[in-house]
Amino acid sequence: MVLAGGCASGSLYKAGEGNGVALLVILSISVTQSFLASTGGWLNYLVPASWHESAVSKGLPASINAGDGWLDQYLAGYVWNHPTVTFAKLIGLKDETIAGAFVGNLILGVVIPAMLLLVIVYNIWGKRVLPGNG
Repeated sequence: MVLAGGCASGSLYKAGEGNGVALLVILSISVTQSFLASTGGWLNYLVPASWHESAVSKGLPASINAGDGWLDQYLAGYVWNHPTVTFAKLIGLKDETIAGAFVGNLILGVVIPAMLLLVIVYNIWGKRVLPGNG
């Protein structure tokens, strides 16, 4: 984000303007993040050996090359090893059912958090900017 010209909130603000500068911001974010995420080489020495061994042992396709690049080794070697708990399982439903997928994972896991974030953003930012709101 720093290479893209600012912090995440500033970049997202510029992206919402819908002009040429916004397009440049989106492109620079995409390019810098893809470059930094795929960088291997000397950064591989910073990755713990257990992550590397775990990532390589997964048997992923050769095109992924999970043994190179710090992000791939982190995701395949560390994050992948943690158990997955879905919102459906938290409320006692099975992921394979419609109720579990819709109520548990969609409503509780996506819609409600998004609505809460929108309410928070509106209360912090929207009331100050929009005229007539007090």
